[in-house]
This record gives sequence, structure tokens and C-alpha cells, in this order.
Amino acid sequence: MLHVGTCGWHYDDWINVFYPAYLRSKKDKWLGYYSERFDTVEIDSTFYNFPTERTVSFWLGKISTIQKKGRTFTFSLKIPKNITHDYLLNGMLDTAIETTRKFEQKVVSKLHQNNCLSSVLIQLSPYFKSDKIDILEKYLSAIDHSKYDYTIEFRNTSWLGVDKNFKKDTLNLLSRYNIANCITDGPTSPNTTTSTANHAYIRFHGRNYDIWFKKEITPTDSRINRYDYLYSDEELKPWVDTIKKINSSSKETRIYFNNHPHGNAIKNAHSIKSMLELKTISLSSTFQPQLF
Repeated sequence: MLHVGTCGWHYDDWINVFYPAYLRSKKDKWLGYYSERFDTVEIDSTFYNFPTERTVSFWLGKISTIQKKGRTFTFSLKIPKNITHDYLLNGMLDTAIETTRKFEQKVVSKLHQNNCLSSVLIQLSPYFKSDKIDILEKYLSAIDHSKYDYTIEFRNTSWLGVDKNFKKDTLNLLSRYNIANCITDGPTSPNTTTSTANHAYIRFHGRNYDIWFKKEITPTDSRINRYDYLYSDEELKPWVDTIKKINSSSKETRIYFNNHPHGNAIKNAHSIKSMLELKTISLSSTFQPQLF
């Protein structure tokens, strides 16, 4: 089954390009409006901060309202950054496992119990190299991979072989624990469409190769940041057959657009849904993405 959404929904610059002007001061209504057009969203905030009980309760309250209207809606969550970029990177395995189990108990399980959990994304540090595969295996074996759909996003090319695909030991590791390789489109690496689980996860980051690794853009560059990119239909069309092939061997295929500035992610998510012949609701006539 195919699910399409965006990475986040809480962006002020989506007013008048996706959210109607009357919702400007009603941010608590944004998720409900979003859920009428997409059936899933990736929550990026959990990467930066462990969500409070109040935040999780807010999500569940919104889900309850959505479900009462006869709609299904799910969240994908990112594992907190301190786990992936601090504890795992520095070999603090016990702390990484302990914190992840806390995250599963306090956040993941709550969404799962309320039928609104999609996948849990482990975004590794770009400095986490394949020589740490033993640490990664011990970590993956300790999390609840049999209960939840876990996905892992590698950001270092050392995990690839000379054929630009994952090394055999990496493929075997992911397959053993049914962990999906996060398939990406964008400057991040490695980029491979290899499926490693019975579920799949695809992220579109945009194609701002020139500014991706810069700390800041030049004063004359009108792009907000490295995610400020609008895919053309010509750039998305080649993905249609790839997605269909991936989905043919997956029980669930999640697709998220991370190019959020100016509502670009909304337009591209809507476009790919149309290309995949999924049910769509016309975007507001006020939706006019800004092209730069």
C-alpha cells in the first residue's frame, strides 16, 4: 500500500500557499486540514527534542478527531539525534539502547496502540561509517524491530561497495532484522533503491547539490536553505515505475517530501500522488508555489 506525505506540516510559509488565510492564527487546525489531503506525515521534531507527554497527547487527540471522521492517518517518527549522532557515533551503545527503549515506551508504543504509527526512522550521522557495523548490529538487535517498522537512513558512502550498492554484510544485517533502507532522492549519500525489508521508505530532499554542504548560502541566493527546491514533473516521472516496483514487494511504502520551503513539498507530494493514480483532493486555488 502506498502512502504519500511531507516531512512536517507546521510551517508558517504554507499559509496562502496551502493553508487558507483564515487558519493563520489557528495552528491547531493545520493537521486536520492536512489530513484531508494526505494520509501520513513524518515528524521531524522528534529528531531534535524528545517529545513531552503533552505533545504526544496532542497528536493522539488530533488523530482521534481524524479517525472519527472516517479517515486513517499515520505518523512516522525520527529517532532523537542524541541517540544517532552522539551515543551510537561515540560507541555509547548501552545508553543508545536505553534511550531508544524509552522512546519506544513513551512515544512509539502510544502511537502504535492508537493505530497511527507508520515507521520509525533512524537517520545516522554522516560520520557513522561501515567500520561500526558491529555497533549497529548490536543496536538493531536490541530495539523492537519485530513490533515496529524501522527504517535506517545511511549518510556515508562507506556502506557501499564498488557497484554503488550496499555491501553484502550491510544488506544481510538489514534483512535479518527487517529494517528498511531509506531510499533517498537528493544530495545525501548513499542513494540506492535496494529494498531490504517487507516495508519501504522513500524521502525526497530536493536537488540543491551546490549549496547542500555549505554552511550558509550567498547573500544573492534567493533560496531559503538547502531544502528549498521544487521538483519538476519531468524529474518526478522517472520515479513512478521505481516506486511501483518497490511497492510490489512491500506491505507498506511510505513516501515523504522534505523540500518544505514555500510549500514545495505539498505540490510535489500532490503531483506524485496523481502520477501514481492515488486519490487526490484538489489543492486550494490560492496554492501558488513560489519559484526561485
